[in-house]
Amino acid sequence: MCYKPRIESDEIKILRSLNLRMKLTSKEKHRYHNLVTGYEGEVMFDAWTEKLVRKA
Repeated sequence: MCYKPRIESDEIKILRSLNLRMKLTSKEKHRYHNLVTGYEGEVMFDAWTEKLVRKA
């Protein structure tokens, strides 16, 4: 059961777009990579916990 729908943040979308159009600084690349990794981890965690049944 997913309690909160996961959507990519605006910052991820912006950095992805900029990454395709220009050369990001190493600090920007690091930030972009961390954001994407965190988002993907949240999505994986949701998938893993989706199968759990909540007992009252």
